[in-house]
Amino acid sequence: MKTITLVVLFAALLAGCATTSSRHPVAGTWDVESVSNMGTSRQTLMVNEDLTGMLQPAAGGPGIPLNNGSFEGGQLTFDVSFNIQGNALAAKFVGTIEGESITGEYRTAYGNGAVTGVRRADL
Repeated sequence: MKTITLVVLFAALLAGCATTSSRHPVAGTWDVESVSNMGTSRQTLMVNEDLTGMLQPAAGGPGIPLNNGSFEGGQLTFDVSFNIQGNALAAKFVGTIEGESITGEYRTAYGNGAVTGVRRADL
């Protein structure tokens, strides 16, 4: 009887582990769109568990590393430096994650740009 009880408890423990996700709420690949006074652009935002990552413009070109990533109280922030016609433009992203959606803005010295997006499904 003890063996059957232990087997049942072990199976329940394994089932619980299989359904519990320990992924960071921000980690993943996000398809985002930003709208600013410079127009609309699409990017792929890749965020790792440690809040490092890369912003990849959909139009091509080099990826932009994420710096100083933070996620506290449901708010995501990170710094990026855009290359605009050979000039660096520092920006801070400030936004929120709600389930599989991201909403926020890039804040720059020349104005802000709205950002929206969705997380890609895990493959």
